[in-house]
Amino acid sequence: MTHPQPDADDPTPPPAISVHRLQAWYVAGQDVLDVAYFAVPPHTVVGLLGVNGAGKTTLINCLSGVHEQVNVEDVQWNGRASGFSDPGYRASRYTVFTEHSGFTYWSFDAYLAFLSRTYRRPIDPAAVAELSAGFQFEPFRDKTIGALSTGNRKKAYLIAGLALRLPLLILDEPVDGLDFTGTEFLYDAINAYREYGSVLMSSHIAESFERCCDQLYVMRSGALEGPITDPDALRHVRRLVLGD
Repeated sequence: MTHPQPDADDPTPPPAISVHRLQAWYVAGQDVLDVAYFAVPPHTVVGLLGVNGAGKTTLINCLSGVHEQVNVEDVQWNGRASGFSDPGYRASRYTVFTEHSGFTYWSFDAYLAFLSRTYRRPIDPAAVAELSAGFQFEPFRDKTIGALSTGNRKKAYLIAGLALRLPLLILDEPVDGLDFTGTEFLYDAINAYREYGSVLMSSHIAESFERCCDQLYVMRSGALEGPITDPDALRHVRRLVLGD
């Protein structure tokens, strides 16, 4: 199947990432994902909504290049052919997973330095300080990541992702483990991130989509419906997932 290429005379920018016909499985012959089309426009916050077990985390793992049992017909990054393991794409996205068990013996600042080297991207100390203050994380910056509470560990990875300011920030259930103050600050930080790039976020919290998202995909049994861009629909996400 041939997919349309961007028109040089079309002023509309291509999606940051678009995916055609993605299938994923854990057991051969038993697809858990069958996504016809999915796209994240530039400088946009896109929500991924679905009940537990619908396939949200599997899709995010595919986009993050950590799910190997996947077949995808076409991936476009900024209008150019790409792939989940393509170096250019990998250098342009950061994922905050629901659960993360890596770098447990590193301090937060050491982890930031590692990310700066890995992504070959300077990280603004002022941005880190602002994010740390907003998440009330300053007292924990010299602690090892493994010694942090679940909520503070989540804050560490969120601060890192927000401070990198990459073109695509992927957040899997980002409010899980956060306190009220951290959740409120996160919503503000996600909305401000449009200046730097796009955010794809999954959540089971309706408020997350109502507060942040420009458009929304609904996942049911491994398939996607959307994008939904109607403002009224975005304010009533319960109807979208439950159909009432």
